[in-house]
Amino acid sequence: VRSACINISHLDSHFHAHTHPGLFLTLKAVQKAHKIGRVRLTKNVYDVDAPVDNNFLRFKKRLWNVGLRRYIATGTTSGFTEFSTFLAIASRTTLRHETLELMVHPGHPEYEQETAELGTRWQTGLQQPITLISYHEV
Repeated sequence: VRSACINISHLDSHFHAHTHPGLFLTLKAVQKAHKIGRVRLTKNVYDVDAPVDNNFLRFKKRLWNVGLRRYIATGTTSGFTEFSTFLAIASRTTLRHETLELMVHPGHPEYEQETAELGTRWQTGLQQPITLISYHEV
């Protein structure tokens, strides 16, 4: 990526592989070696109406995010979730996150509804104003 003169904003991975516990030290070594100061969190924003599938899993995710931020200081957003979860929550209430990364899959055949929602004026139905930024601004 650097050889193509692209300024790397953050690390993340396909299918969230960078959040696998066995890869934590490798992730941090890559981050340090390439001086990349930001990394995508693991999911930490859930809709209150969604079933709690596994409280222990959520605890492990919280622990991962704390370690990610503190073992080799790392910038992250304060939250990470799917676009549909964000819309469900933000249409009912004000979110407490200062920065929230939204996972989207525009054009993917399994996410046709998400792609359609992205093409609407979805911001008008939110309970708070938002500003869209890039990871370079995190």
